[in-house]
Amino acid sequence: MVTVVAELMRAYNAEGFQIATGLNSTLYGDLFTAPFTRLIQRGRSISDGYGVSLQELWFIEALASISPASSILVIGNSFGWSTLGLALAHPNARVIAIDAGVDEFSVEGIELTNTLARRLGVRAEAVAGRSPEDVAPVLDRAGMTPVDLVLVDGLHTHAQMRADWAAVLPFLAERSIVLCHDVLMLQLEATFRELAATPGWRGTVLHATTSGIGALHRGQPAPVVDLFWALSTGESARAAVAADAAEQLGASGAQYWQAIVHEHHELHGSSA
Repeated sequence: MVTVVAELMRAYNAEGFQIATGLNSTLYGDLFTAPFTRLIQRGRSISDGYGVSLQELWFIEALASISPASSILVIGNSFGWSTLGLALAHPNARVIAIDAGVDEFSVEGIELTNTLARRLGVRAEAVAGRSPEDVAPVLDRAGMTPVDLVLVDGLHTHAQMRADWAAVLPFLAERSIVLCHDVLMLQLEATFRELAATPGWRGTVLHATTSGIGALHRGQPAPVVDLFWALSTGESARAAVAADAAEQLGASGAQYWQAIVHEHHELHGSSA
């Protein structure tokens, strides 16, 4: 079976682009964005709106296998990686994405997304639009309510997060999920907890995802709740990892790892 990531990479390659995703930050000079997805052309990254990481794409696939959606909304399309990944993971769904065209290449990304959707044979479409004001008109024109799954990955501010939530809430199905990207990475936990307190909803921060996705959900079956629980990682377990990090004594992760590797080879008498 061809995985979603392989299909996506081949589709982008056919349009003259390379994809870099899932790279280990420590092995790339502690570049914290290394795991996220970049669109590469002629040897340089051409988009500042990074796509979900490889690990997060696999999470999307796992979630789709236990909770397939029929209607999906994406807020923040950039160059279409997440939009098309969701469409491939949910082959029976309609996916519509809106993008305000603020990030580099995101305007061109709308056309690219629609070209690749046709190439891949998925029911996905990207359109120009802003949240919150364009959410209702776009969904109305598409005729695809109620919405089962939303990925919020546009402007990451506390005010925008509240606005996005208010915009999508009236259109959500009784059993639905809203995935908020970058909750931990961009320190949006307080606002996420506020949204999770909405009556009838639950919220789980997925610490084991690269960006710290926040999952707002209601009416979900036990396997979905279990998946979210597994990716939340227990507080004491996270504290143990934080303690290990503190032992680096101010060295960068890359420097610390290089020192450990050097010591390993010295101890075992190995050389290149």
